[in-house]
This record gives sequence, structure tokens and C-alpha cells, in this order.
Amino acid sequence: GHIEGIKLDLNSKPEFCETCMKAKAKRKLFPKQDQYEYVENAGNKVVGDLMGPMSVISLGGACYACTYCD
Repeated sequence: GHIEGIKLDLNSKPEFCETCMKAKAKRKLFPKQDQYEYVENAGNKVVGDLMGPMSVISLGGACYACTYCD
């Protein structure tokens, strides 16, 4: 049905809406890689993850945490 009280000009061009474009945006897929990547020696590959800000602050006042895995 129709909405009362709103008049639309069906012949007008729709306006560009930057927010709509961002909401509909899609990122490109990451390239496919092997599920497991083997390294020869310790330290050849180190990965890290930064988390925060946390809702609970540490005794030292920190609200972020960082983990590393070799």
C-alpha cells in the first residue's frame, strides 16, 4: 500500500547516498592459501594479535593486551 502524507516524484533521479554505498560495500576475498604453512626454524614466522580496549583495566592501568605465537 501507499504511505499517506509522503509525496514522491517518480520521475526524479535518486540522490547519491555515501552511507548507503558504504553499507553495501564488499571487500575482496583474501587469496587462497594452503591450510597449513610449515616453517623450518623457530622464529621464522611470528604472529601477533592486539586486543582491546578491554572493559576491565589492569592494576597497571592497561586496557589493551597483545599476544604473540612463534
